[in-house]
Amino acid sequence: MRVYLSFLVVIMFLSLSYPAECEDWQVIWGDLHAHSSLSDGCKDKSPEDAYEYASGKCNFLALTEHNHQIDDDEMIRLVNASNSKQFPGFVSIFGQEFSTITQGKSGNHLNVFNITECIPGAMNNNYKKLYSEWLPDYQARHQNEIILCQFNHPKNKYKDYGIAEVINIRNYANDWDAFVEDSNRWVRLIAIVNGPGTDTPGQHNRHADIKDSSTGEVKTWFFYLDKGMRLSPTCNQDTHVDSWGDLTTARTGVWIKGGINRNNLLSALKDGRCFATEDKDLSVWFVVNNHPMGSQLADMGTAALNIKVAIDDKDEPDSTYKVEIYRDVVHDDELAQKVSEGDATCSKSFTTTVQHENGQHELYLVHVIQKDESDDIDDAWTAPIYIGPGSTETDEVIPEESGQSTSEAQADYRFVGSRKSSKYHYPSCKSVNLIKPENLVKYSEAPIDKTLHAGCPVE
Repeated sequence: MRVYLSFLVVIMFLSLSYPAECEDWQVIWGDLHAHSSLSDGCKDKSPEDAYEYASGKCNFLALTEHNHQIDDDEMIRLVNASNSKQFPGFVSIFGQEFSTITQGKSGNHLNVFNITECIPGAMNNNYKKLYSEWLPDYQARHQNEIILCQFNHPKNKYKDYGIAEVINIRNYANDWDAFVEDSNRWVRLIAIVNGPGTDTPGQHNRHADIKDSSTGEVKTWFFYLDKGMRLSPTCNQDTHVDSWGDLTTARTGVWIKGGINRNNLLSALKDGRCFATEDKDLSVWFVVNNHPMGSQLADMGTAALNIKVAIDDKDEPDSTYKVEIYRDVVHDDELAQKVSEGDATCSKSFTTTVQHENGQHELYLVHVIQKDESDDIDDAWTAPIYIGPGSTETDEVIPEESGQSTSEAQADYRFVGSRKSSKYHYPSCKSVNLIKPENLVKYSEAPIDKTLHAGCPVE
């Protein structure tokens, strides 16, 4: 039965009516926060049980055991379970939930994906050490691995995730510049729905609501975006019972290129090709000037931006949708505001044009409100598209008819010299402390040495 259900999942996403411009992509849905018997999940269900169950309910599941509740041998068992439970149309990934370990104290929890070593329990509460020492050291020893983090169940934007002192550990002591610089390298996701995290078994497909943008997790997400973080929204179930992947109808949707495998999934999540939805199979495709959600675009000067949003839902093909476009000017101390809205259906996309001003550091994101046939309301939020400092145009949408190859186009991208290195780097490299306009160059104009991006960690 498991194999049959996995096959149905594959058919589910292959049969969607995709917009023509995203024919090279496919959308999958899953959960990025769950537990098994290795930590505080279902006590008689192993990681293998969890992955096998989820394989018939969604396209991916992350088991994220509490780092202080597992040891090195149990971490090896989790990794081996993930490696052995890869099914057609389904990806199992693993991680750890790094935690604040004192009730009633701020600090919160953070999922760290795709690391095979236990984060020491003694390091809990010390987010600054995690961001600036432990993860960089691990990445240096595992250069080919994709590592990313997720802010779990945000509660207090002024205290969570290390911005403030936690249990006498100073962390960043409200130094937002340092906090954003260090955490932005790793943290790419934020849960705008979490849970219910129930310990009552036998619950399936409960409806989970994303709160309004003026309250709760979405407002906190907007706050971090305005601080300069590059976070994509997720919906997680925080499963502790035997309902992995179908505890609620909330899902994280991910657009991937290529086959459905761990590397492609992690790459897509790190690049922000994702959206959060209350509907288990609603898909949202969002582009600005044909660049997909998550893109980081260099400032193109004063110009019109063409926005397109396409929606599909195989279970409710006759539904109608309200599409809202939000814009934030980064660092202006104002949260994202709605700048455009309109209607869409599964057969009719929403399009609009907005104006970008030269030198503006801004982002755009999409809110979709579905009114389905049963008169229930489902919401979805997409990852932003960023324009401005620290961004480079991607090679995702270079027109084939231009006659310009990807490698040729990349040769025209701008690079920057670092104060600490004679090498030239992408502007988003961690080692570039300060990007000055006079330092920006084309690679083709770099010195004869042309040493580029060697060993440089990218944001």
